[in-house]
Amino acid sequence: MMNSMNVPSKRSTLEKKLDKLILALFATLFTMCVIGAIGSGVFINEKYFYLGLRGRVEDQFNPKNRLVVTILTMFTLITLYSTIIPISLYVSIEMIKFIQCAQFINNDLNMYHAESNTPALARTSNLNEELGQVEYIFSDKTGTLTRNLMEFFKCSIGGEIYGTGITEIEKGGAERAGVRIDDDEDKRSATAVHEKGFNFDDTRIMRGAWRNEPNPEACMEFFRCLAICHTVLPEGEETPEKITYQAASPDEAALVAAAKNFGFFFYRRTPTTVMVRESHVDRMGSMQDVAYEILNVLEFNSTRKRQSVVCRFPNGKLVLYCKGADNVIYERLADGNYDIKKTSREHLEQFGSAGLRTLCLAYRDLSMDQYKSWNEKFVQAKSSLRDRDKKLDEVAELIEKDLILIGCTAIEDKLQEGVPACIETLSAAGIKIWVLTGDKMETAINIAYACSLVNNDTKQFIISSETDTIREAEDRV
Repeated sequence: MMNSMNVPSKRSTLEKKLDKLILALFATLFTMCVIGAIGSGVFINEKYFYLGLRGRVEDQFNPKNRLVVTILTMFTLITLYSTIIPISLYVSIEMIKFIQCAQFINNDLNMYHAESNTPALARTSNLNEELGQVEYIFSDKTGTLTRNLMEFFKCSIGGEIYGTGITEIEKGGAERAGVRIDDDEDKRSATAVHEKGFNFDDTRIMRGAWRNEPNPEACMEFFRCLAICHTVLPEGEETPEKITYQAASPDEAALVAAAKNFGFFFYRRTPTTVMVRESHVDRMGSMQDVAYEILNVLEFNSTRKRQSVVCRFPNGKLVLYCKGADNVIYERLADGNYDIKKTSREHLEQFGSAGLRTLCLAYRDLSMDQYKSWNEKFVQAKSSLRDRDKKLDEVAELIEKDLILIGCTAIEDKLQEGVPACIETLSAAGIKIWVLTGDKMETAINIAYACSLVNNDTKQFIISSETDTIREAEDRV
């Protein structure tokens, strides 16, 4: 109740200004009538009875009762001068706004969305005039400038980049540098797949070709992590063509769709089991259904920035799979393997510069004694009645360590159609535009160029704590 506010007025600025104008005209009318009425009471006299009528004099012209003359003249003048208040102006403006909505906005072909067969619909005529008074626009990036339709686009496995596509951000950067890039759909390979959540092309790992790569074990762990480490629910028929995935975020659905296309098809979930149909695992290219027992799920939240599952393989092997933000995963990696860590970090920077959303994947083999000891603490924390979330996070720290980096994923969220042209038009109209994003600085700058928010003539001011001088000062502290 302390945070509650009064309901804001839905009336437009034009209506409020029109009300003030009408009140000003009414005040002017009242002033004119008062002055005229007082003057009539002061100057009324018998000598103005030029008609020479000596009978009964009307009260309005009787000089013996000047107060009555003033009051009656007041009403007469109000009637005479009332035409200066344009009451019909309200009706005229409402008619104009209705015509603007019905004929111009609702029938505007440039505002028609062909994919969803949705025309523009003006739900109120009161706010039309506000559009021409906009001076500042504050916008989010994801779901506003972008479509919020995530597609698995590239990945890095075992220090090797896979995926040959070119993002819109890369095209924008190339055009800014004066380089022409051709991204012809006809040049895609026969193994390329483009479906909801997956837009990937690389013959080296598609259709089981990953077995011939220098790091087939890393590829297999990468695909298994995608197929197991999630909270997605499958719906529909248990076939790759007809199944649909219901996920808390489109990123998670895109990762599971990627695992399906790489040959690790997640098709069924029970409270304790995840069923995955694995193909091309052996040299014979056979297909087998594998049931992975999910022992624990450490869910994602904004504080942890990662998600983990502890699963048991059919042969009894215990594995912890973890996926999350690069800075969070790198803090929890085991010592050694500096080459793949360094290479993967470079790949993450490349993906970020291309405007892609990145996640790191890692795993850890567990012994039965390690798991039993940790699981007791996990059960206690989960059954705690006070500070449960805090205790679960503390217990998760105990097992989410000494991880082995598998690789990283890169997901593309394409810009909405016409975003660059729209922003250019708004800027040409003198409107100031602010865009908020949680991306890395390099990614944010490249996206700003791709959507024409900034250009080569724009002066950039970069305020960042990630500088060599600040890092040296932090290290000394």
